[in-house]
Amino acid sequence: GIRCETIIYCYDGYLRELFSVNGYDPGPEFGEKILPAEQFCVKDWGAYLEIEIHFADGETRLMTLCLRSERGAVS
Repeated sequence: GIRCETIIYCYDGYLRELFSVNGYDPGPEFGEKILPAEQFCVKDWGAYLEIEIHFADGETRLMTLCLRSERGAVS
């Protein structure tokens, strides 16, 4: 019965993932480092998410994800 959330964000030169109890904020430095990155942007296009990652070397990657489940779905 405890709700949790996963947050993906950039902090201190890294793309990070933080899994915690919903509403608990331990601080951005506690997220697990995924990969070196300077900026992480997500655009919501309804059934699609457009994800853009800017790396320290100047490279940018763009990815589009098709959502196949309802938002906020709980299993």
